[in-house]
Amino acid sequence: MSSLLLFSDESSHCFERLLPPSTMAGCDSCPRVQIMEVDLLVRCVKVVSNYYRYLFPVVPPCGSSSRLASRARLFKEYKEVQREKTADPDITLVCDDTNIFKWTALIKGPSETPYEGGVFQLAFAVPEQYPLQPPQVRFLTKIFHPNVHFKTGEICLDILKNAWSPAWTLQSVCRAIIALMAHPEADSPLNCDSGNLLRSGDLRGFQSMAKMYTRLAAMPKKG
Repeated sequence: MSSLLLFSDESSHCFERLLPPSTMAGCDSCPRVQIMEVDLLVRCVKVVSNYYRYLFPVVPPCGSSSRLASRARLFKEYKEVQREKTADPDITLVCDDTNIFKWTALIKGPSETPYEGGVFQLAFAVPEQYPLQPPQVRFLTKIFHPNVHFKTGEICLDILKNAWSPAWTLQSVCRAIIALMAHPEADSPLNCDSGNLLRSGDLRGFQSMAKMYTRLAAMPKKG
């Protein structure tokens, strides 16, 4: 690379100015002043640095744009939740103080079901690709339901898998889970004991078990 490429404003000087004085014997036009040499070296570094930035621009990581979009969407939902706290008294959504991708929710058991009177806690783990991908939701409160895994709290619900749409929000997911509690699907059980009771027509047995666990796990302790 010639000195003209490196220093457009120093074209009359040669590149040997960057070298120690002992190596500059053949250069008559370069004053041997160390301060000027340092100044030229600084200019050289700046120009080369800019040159490489031009050739190799910094490209943000692939997931950064989707992460920013996800954050923007979650902030929007957070503002809506704060603005409409009393709009849906059956659902209380709370965002983690330090991580907007983690949420919890308290949902009330639907009336005229074995879960009536209970308050159930849900945990949301929102992916960075949200809302293009669904959140992972599970029950933290024990519940006897054919579509909820009794140990892990995993929920079998189509909108949390292949039927997901970006039109869904965390609030509407809570509403869908409440609807699932009122209308269990015994044909795709995660809790086989619960599903078998419903499939065999033992509605009384199912309701008795569901009420018992609601009373034990989801109702506030008295006293």
